[in-house]
Amino acid sequence: MTEQPQLKLLLETVNKKELADVKFVVGKESTEIYAHRLLLSLVSPIWRNEFYPESWDEQERENVTTVRVDNIEPEPFLELLQYCYTQEITLKEGNIFQHFSSSLIYQIVSLTNICFAWIEKNPRLLQQKNCLDGIFIDHLIELIKTGNFGTSEFELYQRVLEYGRWLCQKNEEDLEIENIKELLKNVLPLIKLHLMSSEELQLVDKDGLYNHQEVMEIFVNRSKEVFQVGRSRKKIRKTKLSSVHVLLMFAEKQQSWIPDMVRSISTNGIKFVDCINVGKGEGRIPHLDEVKHYDAVFFVSNSALVSQTEIGDLLALYLEFGGGLVVCSINSLVEKYSGSLMGRIIEENFLPMDKFEEKTLNTRGARKMKKDDSKHYMMKGISSFSGGRNSFHSRTSKATEDSNIIAKWDGDSIFAAEKRKNEDFGIAVVLNLFPVSQKVFVDGFLETGNERELISNAVAYVALH
Repeated sequence: MTEQPQLKLLLETVNKKELADVKFVVGKESTEIYAHRLLLSLVSPIWRNEFYPESWDEQERENVTTVRVDNIEPEPFLELLQYCYTQEITLKEGNIFQHFSSSLIYQIVSLTNICFAWIEKNPRLLQQKNCLDGIFIDHLIELIKTGNFGTSEFELYQRVLEYGRWLCQKNEEDLEIENIKELLKNVLPLIKLHLMSSEELQLVDKDGLYNHQEVMEIFVNRSKEVFQVGRSRKKIRKTKLSSVHVLLMFAEKQQSWIPDMVRSISTNGIKFVDCINVGKGEGRIPHLDEVKHYDAVFFVSNSALVSQTEIGDLLALYLEFGGGLVVCSINSLVEKYSGSLMGRIIEENFLPMDKFEEKTLNTRGARKMKKDDSKHYMMKGISSFSGGRNSFHSRTSKATEDSNIIAKWDGDSIFAAEKRKNEDFGIAVVLNLFPVSQKVFVDGFLETGNERELISNAVAYVALH
């Protein structure tokens, strides 16, 4: 019974002076024991009669603390109280943001976490108009900072604009753009304009929430970064890791693993890592304009993709544009697997490794990496990398034409390889290993080596070269 969270909470209050409203003086030693009248009255008619006697007059019975609540409607407030009593709540599109706000007002951390998890599992929520109406602006800021919506930045912008109009009406202010702009002054900087397409930026500029010069600077920076030669594009490389922006593109049901992957990517000083879910059911396919401004994409697929072909085509275009790509879960190259890549990236050999049959996966792990090119950027500071008992890799992996093998497993199968299909294209690196995160299961890989450093090196290499 004590495994139930609400019972644990109650047990923590037993014989605690704080919050108690009755004190028992027990035994010859007059030991003081603290408790709560209401809880005892619910289980014992003796205590009920002692604490709430029938002899009380009507005024005494109604002598309860009165708390006025103006910022929550009665129905969601009752649901909030029921959660406090039972630790259970039914979340839906009509109440999710109300309960999120309530959890922050009363600092109920467990409910806040439940709301975040629900929002992340329902990425199409922000596609509905006026879905943010009713939330407090400070809570909206917290939501944008922490939430993973699975929607485009332009859709988030549209919801924020609608929210600003609602807030104007609530405050009985004129629906003028300057009033909306003032109300949203702490929200607007959180929206990442650089992730929007040129067409979307034109619409944003037309609305007038952002300074025209601010929007134009994004267009100017794009023209500086990129020039076109036929189909190929050249991208100006950054020289400092601290300025590199990385996109973690994942298809992963266990999203609790994602922060650990971000930690690995950031090990060597990369500060900016955004995430997009491309998994079937909850994810989406981003457009090239949304992806191409990142210096590197870190791709992981351990579950079914929204579309294997469309994502493969997108990554091929991204490499043609000049972006760097790290494919880090070997599941992405397993034949006849719903999470593996298809489309142009495979058909036109953009990657340095061929696809392979699932039966060739080595499930016995306990392998060590050996360097083929010890002077390679990816091997910088790497002394060892060891797969644990539960690690996987393809033992028959083959390099595609014009690929460079950087390291092998001690069984001579490829560990890491790279390829730049065209001098104007970005570099693609494949790491023949699974899992990517130590959070997946025990002994996935051994943290006694330089596992995180190597993953971070791979991302830095494709971003800077």
